[in-house]
Amino acid sequence: MKFRKSFFKINRWLGFLTAIFFTVALGVYDYAAVHAAEKKVEQIAEKEMPLLIAEKGLAAAGKAGEGTLQGFLGSNGDELDKKQFQKQAAIMVYHMEDVEKLTAAEELNILLTKNKEWFVFAEKEIMNAAEEGAKGEEYAQKVEAAYAQINDIQAGYQKQIAAQKHTIQKLEQEVMSAEKSSHILIGIMSLILAAVSISGAILLFKKYLPLKGAAVFSKTAENFDVRKL
Repeated sequence: MKFRKSFFKINRWLGFLTAIFFTVALGVYDYAAVHAAEKKVEQIAEKEMPLLIAEKGLAAAGKAGEGTLQGFLGSNGDELDKKQFQKQAAIMVYHMEDVEKLTAAEELNILLTKNKEWFVFAEKEIMNAAEEGAKGEEYAQKVEAAYAQINDIQAGYQKQIAAQKHTIQKLEQEVMSAEKSSHILIGIMSLILAAVSISGAILLFKKYLPLKGAAVFSKTAENFDVRKL
């Protein structure tokens, strides 16, 4: 009988300690999950979003460069169009520097190189050549090649922008999922702590109440006078 009581008592204490350990483990896991989510938020704010902005800036500069090239050729070499073209080339370089700081992705770097080469080619082989009176089939082929190249570059930027948007959306979903998991874990820990509190109260109740009850009974017995019956 004593062995059975000891066995149940040990089991209660083991259950109590296991619940405490499980709660602590959940707390550590929740902290790690929240910390990882915070890192992803930082990644979005400090890298992924600025990279997306830079890629959009490059695409816009390329599109504007194509437009000013068309304007230059349509106006028979308007100097204002050439200056605007050079301005877009400078904007491209500005965004390139941002991209190079944020990522070393090979595909994007190849695209940047092509974009830089296109601005140099368009100014030297088309604009400068037009100012020098270049005409003929060879010149026309260069103009056609320049348009084809910038279209390919623009398509490459759109692909990179779409991929970057997908990366950001994925990270945002992971952050939201981590927040939901954290709320669930907090709820579970609250339930466990409530159960542990009740279990602990029961253990203390069973341990000390009998002693207190015996003391009260003894005190009552001392004050009881049989002669008063």
